[in-house]
Amino acid sequence: MPQKTNKKRLLFTGVIAPNTVHGVSVSNKINIDILREDFEIDLNAETLHHDSTPNNPISKGFHFLKSLIHFLGLNLSRKYDVLYLNISLSSAGILKTYLMAKCFSKLNSRSHYILHLHRGDVIKFVSRNSVHYWLVSNLLQKATVCFVLSESVVNYFENTLKIKRNQLFVLDNTIDEEPTDLKYGNENNVFTFLYLSDYREEKGILTLLATFENWSKKYPHCRLKCFGKFTDPKIKNQILSYQSSQIIINERISGDAKFTEYRKADCFLFVSENEGKPLVILEAMFAGLPIISTNVGFISEILPLDYPFLFSVGDSALFIQHLETMISKSETYLPIGQQLREQYWARFSRATHQKNLRLALKKIF
Repeated sequence: MPQKTNKKRLLFTGVIAPNTVHGVSVSNKINIDILREDFEIDLNAETLHHDSTPNNPISKGFHFLKSLIHFLGLNLSRKYDVLYLNISLSSAGILKTYLMAKCFSKLNSRSHYILHLHRGDVIKFVSRNSVHYWLVSNLLQKATVCFVLSESVVNYFENTLKIKRNQLFVLDNTIDEEPTDLKYGNENNVFTFLYLSDYREEKGILTLLATFENWSKKYPHCRLKCFGKFTDPKIKNQILSYQSSQIIINERISGDAKFTEYRKADCFLFVSENEGKPLVILEAMFAGLPIISTNVGFISEILPLDYPFLFSVGDSALFIQHLETMISKSETYLPIGQQLREQYWARFSRATHQKNLRLALKKIF
């Protein structure tokens, strides 16, 4: 017989690594591992629509209803004390989040629900659509805790949506692994830039490849190594057409293999058009790798104050300037790598994340 426990029972709903692998799913996995110390957890692991079904209105509707029915079934079969739910920022996603929270509250008296917002574009999402505004504000008003990525989001929710400040907590991301035994392995006479993200247009991959291909003709000792998952078949062949001796296109990697690539590289490139606080930035910081990044979402809040290697989306001239500074001034970028590593341990370590998560949930257990 299973051992009886006094722990509260929690239902976790969302995408979870390794079923789905991206920043949100990895963050969810980390939080589940921490929450197991205080809760008995049932997992309602979801899949992204584009990972599981064709992209058309009928299949989207079927996927939407299937998720809700499965969630309802879990709540009818068992009573829960807590629901942990990610806020999804799409019209269908926020409606599903709202319906799940309301369903849970009706079926589980004296229960709590926790919301986690991983995105950096919530203010734009809420402010441009009155239905989004109503759904998000009603969701948050009844939540026991809502985790967000930035103090600016806390201020917006408090001042504009009139959410009580004691419901809102800034929870910085952390990384899934903090390996201690990997050694640096930079190749002599080669300067390696690293890209590690999904191959999607909004991640900036096509612009990066076109810019780097043209720029690197003058710098034969430079190369770009890319790792990721082809989530958009429409651009796969276009991406692969850039394969060359200076641009190496690879499939996604994980675990020790991933951190080996961080340690072998000289500079990490992040060129996404929209983000929150991406885990790959934190991984590069942990590895002590200098970063050139688009200034989107809350990336400037992760990096040290006045970080010099940020650029706006579409500013290819400044991006190229940063590339050239990196390859020509080692006295500039080597200390930056060490500074970023120190910043990681000061703010984003697994231990710090665990302490802050458990502190916020003290009102529940």
